[in-house]
Amino acid sequence: MADEFPYEYRVGRTMRILMLAIGYLFAAGGFACFVAPFFGRNSGESPMGMLIAGAVFSLLGAYAIASVRRTRVILHADSIEVRKMFSTKRLTRAEIAGRRGNPTRILLRAGKFLPLILPDEIKTDEKFEAWMADIADINLQEAQASLDAFLKEDDLAGSTEERLQGLNSARQVSKYLVWISLAAFLWALIYPHPYQVVILVLVALPCVALILAAVDGSAYRLDRKQHDVTADLTAPLMLPGFALVLRALLDVHVLDLTRVASLTAAAALGFIVAMVVFVSYMRRRTGALLLYLVLMLPYCAGVVVLANQQLDTSRPQRYAAQVLGSHISTGKHTSYYLELGPWGPRTAAESVDVGKDFYALGAQRETVCVWLFRGALGARWFTVADCPAD
Repeated sequence: MADEFPYEYRVGRTMRILMLAIGYLFAAGGFACFVAPFFGRNSGESPMGMLIAGAVFSLLGAYAIASVRRTRVILHADSIEVRKMFSTKRLTRAEIAGRRGNPTRILLRAGKFLPLILPDEIKTDEKFEAWMADIADINLQEAQASLDAFLKEDDLAGSTEERLQGLNSARQVSKYLVWISLAAFLWALIYPHPYQVVILVLVALPCVALILAAVDGSAYRLDRKQHDVTADLTAPLMLPGFALVLRALLDVHVLDLTRVASLTAAAALGFIVAMVVFVSYMRRRTGALLLYLVLMLPYCAGVVVLANQQLDTSRPQRYAAQVLGSHISTGKHTSYYLELGPWGPRTAAESVDVGKDFYALGAQRETVCVWLFRGALGARWFTVADCPAD
């Protein structure tokens, strides 16, 4: 087998055809930009812009074509060589500390920070896999180390088979929670009805994650690392917060933002304290705790704003506000605004998103009513509606 070296691997056929087609398309566009000024009807127009565009397209096309032809991986009996457009890197077997990736595309250099990354578009074969087989798979080693550490946990009861069965059950539960979290996230964004049910599900998911980690911290992890075999609770812990804060921003007009900010900070700190108290391994994760303190802010902000509104039983104050104008803002989310004159505690005009339905009833109103609530948590909020007939 050694006599057959070197083996050379190039870009796969499908990717090569695609990249060459793109390259020639850019090159043709560059050529068209170069010749366009000579056939333009307005001979007095400066061709500089077209010439610059032609140069850019031509260079991009030339790079795509040359890169496909240049890129390759060459295997020698005792080394591997990666050739790209502007670089050639070679690594001997003795210098390789291990491999990562699925398929393997990352070779770790012994004693060096930067790895050797193989191009994804390279098409390999059995000989390539055989050459790689003797190199330690770091992913598998880390997974095995994680499994060994789990099975050696002192607080786990039962035999090895029972422990493995419990771990598999935990991982299955975490998968269900991932899908539930994703479904609840989309539910809240696309069609949040019934509204209270959506909000309750989103609020409950991080609490469920925290409870699972507290009850069985060996199988459920809030700080799961890559290639860890334990159940990952990251999705149910983090994803609901982004949906909650988005619903809060879209659905609630809050006046006392300072109070909301202070309550949000207190709630986030309380959640972190709960992690430390009930999840023992988090007490040794200072860096993870600080990161979670930041990442839990959207969740806590959404909970504070929506609880302040949904649990409010105060009797609102009514204020009349003059409608100064209206407009619709389009983008990732369409918003329907009325520009309101000063009212109650508001001393200046402002644009308020009143929603599609209220906006459709007639954006040319002269006056609307603003209903100001105290808020269940002491943060005043308001809503805009038609004034009732006196």
